[in-house]
Amino acid sequence: MRAEANLALDQREAAIAAFEAGMEQGGGIRLAEAYARFRLQEGQFDAAEGIYRRMVARDAGAYETLVLAGDLAAARGQTEAAIAAFRKVVEAYPDRPAPRVALANQYDIKGDVDAATKAIETARKDLGATPEIEAMRIQLLSEKGEWETIRTTLQAREAQLEPGSPLSLSYGEALLRLGHAEQARVIFQRASLALPGNPYSRLMLGIAQIETDNPGDAWETLRPLAMSPLAGPQAINAARQAADAVGAPEAAALAARLEPARLKAAQARIEDGARAMARQEWAKAVAIYQPMLSGAGDAEVLRRLALAHMHMGEVESAVGYADRAMAQAPDNPDCIYVAGLVRLEGGMQLEKARQLLRMAAKADPGNAAISRSLAKAMAAEG
Repeated sequence: MRAEANLALDQREAAIAAFEAGMEQGGGIRLAEAYARFRLQEGQFDAAEGIYRRMVARDAGAYETLVLAGDLAAARGQTEAAIAAFRKVVEAYPDRPAPRVALANQYDIKGDVDAATKAIETARKDLGATPEIEAMRIQLLSEKGEWETIRTTLQAREAQLEPGSPLSLSYGEALLRLGHAEQARVIFQRASLALPGNPYSRLMLGIAQIETDNPGDAWETLRPLAMSPLAGPQAINAARQAADAVGAPEAAALAARLEPARLKAAQARIEDGARAMARQEWAKAVAIYQPMLSGAGDAEVLRRLALAHMHMGEVESAVGYADRAMAQAPDNPDCIYVAGLVRLEGGMQLEKARQLLRMAAKADPGNAAISRSLAKAMAAEG
């Protein structure tokens, strides 16, 4: 409790001292797990590994110890090791849904959708359709293109689906794929209002607008998404269709971006950038994203550059990129959040950081990362 209180007050060293004192005094597995997850959240995998080994020495068969082994492997991108670890948890604790879902998720990351589906269907049979099991099942059905099953499963719950939730988005895509474009358009319109920064909901809304013979609306929806250097082929192609329909001059440039060699090279750069961010290779991320900027810049590219520079300790550059991102996408909660976060982590303009984080929390009230940063900002001095 003392460690968690110090974390809330942004007193990191005091929190670590409290965790260590608890460990030295024979603290239990729950304390060790909290300490390890704190290290994991900071990206300090080696430190988390050290705590995990202490947990193994204390109680190798504890649920918390076994789960942490899987989470550590997953965080490091060691998919096979994570699968093996979560299988051990499922065997030892078959009544817990969380490791079942984690196992299916790792199979999915590996690209073995059939194994993921088998794992989640077994979980559903053994434990019932819990919310987390059902959400994973629907995700896998989406990946397999089993749209009629999704529609049948979720149709009776349509009114209860929260706009912008994963289940709602999957249901909307199922309707779109099955030819119910107008119903899908309404769902994705609501999702885009709830999640203004979500590229998937914007893409699906644009496609639905094309399918309902509203190319002007579709072009307005898709243009910002497709003109981004991070756009995928589906977004570029949908925008090209809309641009052709309304006679927009950008249609030719979009068609050129779909040429196989050019598209392959662009997608490889996008994947390299995402991989660098996931692996916390900040200098490499900057080297990849910096050349993507032109003109006023793309909001998502600017946001990622802000995060990379923040982690490199280059606070002024981070703030500059974050503010440019927010100027490009003033309603995007992620951009607002990063503009507050870089100030908070850099220890500058703390009142401005609080203001921005409050705005982000209001725009995306269910976001745990924003909530944690806002609590940290409110506790910080200055």
